[in-house]
Amino acid sequence: MLFCQLFAITRYLYTGRGLINRLLWFALCAALTSLGFLKTGHQFDFTTGTVLYLVPASCLAGVCLEFTAHLLPEIWILRKLRDLRQFIKLARIRNAPRQPNRQ
Repeated sequence: MLFCQLFAITRYLYTGRGLINRLLWFALCAALTSLGFLKTGHQFDFTTGTVLYLVPASCLAGVCLEFTAHLLPEIWILRKLRDLRQFIKLARIRNAPRQPNRQ
């Protein structure tokens, strides 16, 4: 979920999309969970695990995607903030009061 939020995948492929798109996201989350449990040696095969994890994934994936969207900015916003900080530094240097030369 973190990766999807950082690279704006959530905004382009989940937020504001229809029911079919959301169901595909939930199926993807269930399949990834099933792969994770398959590597640990649980007794279910991939398809059975995917079907069993579909209900919990559909309950949690939407909430997690919304939660990360509220807490974590996308990476392009962080880059824009860096550019803004540099602009502010330059503006402060340009607008600094000038002191007369003392000799």
